[in-house]
Amino acid sequence: MLQLQSIAQAEIENRIEAAFQSTKRTGADAFQLGEYLSWYKPKIWKSVKADWQTVYQEKVKLNIHIDLRIKRIGSEGNPFWTKELNS
Repeated sequence: MLQLQSIAQAEIENRIEAAFQSTKRTGADAFQLGEYLSWYKPKIWKSVKADWQTVYQEKVKLNIHIDLRIKRIGSEGNPFWTKELNS
């Protein structure tokens, strides 16, 4: 079970990082980090607000921490994803 948790954590982290890098390439703050700054760090926000797209693309970093715990491993007779693949 620990191996499954480790694999799942790594996969989730990779997907989040890929999504974040994609938003940085396009300059789209899809995670609304600018909103976070404006609410919780207004002094920082005021200093970067005018050039937020550039700051977002070049300087913003994301620290990802996944705390995944699988409590029970079970099986599903007809998982939903096989229905999607067969459609």
